[in-house]
Amino acid sequence: MRSLAAGLLLALCAASATAQDVLVVTPDDLRPALDDWSAHRVAQGHEIQIVAPGDNVRATIRAAHAASDGQLAYVVLLGDVDRVPCAYRPADAIAEWEKDPRIATDAPYADVDDDGVPDLALGRVTADSVDECRAMLARSIAYEQNTDHGTWRRRLNVVAGVGGFGPQQDMALEMLMRLFMNRDVPPQVDLHFTYAKTQSPFCPPPSEMAATFIERINEGSLVTAYVGHGSARNVDRIRHGDRVFPILEARHVPEIAVRRGSPLLVFVACSTGSLDGEQDCLAEEALRRPAGPAAVIASSRVSTPYGNAILGTEMVRALFHGDEPTVGRLLLDVKRRMAGDAGDDMARKQIEAMAGAFYVEDAERRRVDRREHVLLYHLFGDPLLRLARPRAATLKEPTRGRAGEAMTIEGTSPIAGRVLVEVLPRRDRNARLRVPPKDDAGFRSGYDGANVRPVASAEVTLETAGDYTVELALPAELTFGRYLVRVFVEGSDGSALAGATVRIEPAR
Repeated sequence: MRSLAAGLLLALCAASATAQDVLVVTPDDLRPALDDWSAHRVAQGHEIQIVAPGDNVRATIRAAHAASDGQLAYVVLLGDVDRVPCAYRPADAIAEWEKDPRIATDAPYADVDDDGVPDLALGRVTADSVDECRAMLARSIAYEQNTDHGTWRRRLNVVAGVGGFGPQQDMALEMLMRLFMNRDVPPQVDLHFTYAKTQSPFCPPPSEMAATFIERINEGSLVTAYVGHGSARNVDRIRHGDRVFPILEARHVPEIAVRRGSPLLVFVACSTGSLDGEQDCLAEEALRRPAGPAAVIASSRVSTPYGNAILGTEMVRALFHGDEPTVGRLLLDVKRRMAGDAGDDMARKQIEAMAGAFYVEDAERRRVDRREHVLLYHLFGDPLLRLARPRAATLKEPTRGRAGEAMTIEGTSPIAGRVLVEVLPRRDRNARLRVPPKDDAGFRSGYDGANVRPVASAEVTLETAGDYTVELALPAELTFGRYLVRVFVEGSDGSALAGATVRIEPAR
């Protein structure tokens, strides 16, 4: 009975004249996988049209967009590239490093006005069978129906490899990383950093790097990101003495089994999203895991440090300063901003200045590079996936506190629940390089203490949405400087967060 009802529902959706905002492009034999997912999306207010790829996928999508009177907003490509072909575009900016003269890309399918900038939110579910398709789409439903509103929703895990571009370039990249930690990521975000550089306190034992990466995925987070070198089925390696250890390889992917919230997994790296390869790429392998990431963003070919820096900056802005509700709309926003210039954005201006000094001086060539990265990066998964962001609470920013005294934190929460307030040092407080430890115990000790932890915390229960007041005692031994204040509210029907920076004076 359920299959019959779902089939009738799909038929009604497909028969709607012009109102469809979602287009699914898939071979006829994969259509049964859409039953539950389509019912879920229709209940949210979407109207769905399902079509076969035809001889020209781009023409099929454009025809649907025209028939919708411009209402089409989302495109789901259901099936691997042998079932729903991708497009190819010439490689230009990356041609010096990429052996394939073509970029495998789905991005032109989202560009309905031929200006080189996408207009539609698009994602590909790279599955080969009805069962695989159904399982991947079921993960979207489970993600959105997850009633665990815990602190995983505020967590950002970043794993980084070493640049290896030369002393000056690597120093510039590390400076950008420190700015990212302290300026670009808001105070309320729980940032955890892992760095595959043995001189860094953020480096776990090199022999445990892959296991550490897997654990960062499995513990649950809003986003887990890798930044560094990559290839179709591996990312970079870490060198320690005369030994080399993997950071992550396709053979490690079967160990992915997320315990709490499935993260959006982002590879800011070369080729990890090579969707047309003879073997499934790292992004596809990860998405296929039964308890894997909610979705994956990755590049299909070689990507440049400049293009990746722009993508990473825009991704952070879209995640933590934007309001796009779905992962498809978020990546669309990122790509549209990537295609444009820096404007007044300070982070973008700094990247442009460094790129002019270390990469390509010609601004037009950098524009070509950015446009090429619009083609390179893809969403593997459901573009309608609603991100598990907490709602915004407010915080009356305290201008200062004093070590050894109480500090009052006040604000307003849109939900009732447990209000947790924490004070933390600057995220890069422990970032100074060191002589690599002599053994694994030394690495573990450094890594366990590298990411800053709260120096003070307190909580209250808010019975109804509205104002909260929390008093917390600052330890007398706190040193003078700027600290982070973050507020997290966990309720039965959602979560909320707020943050600020505060200057703490020394004890009297």
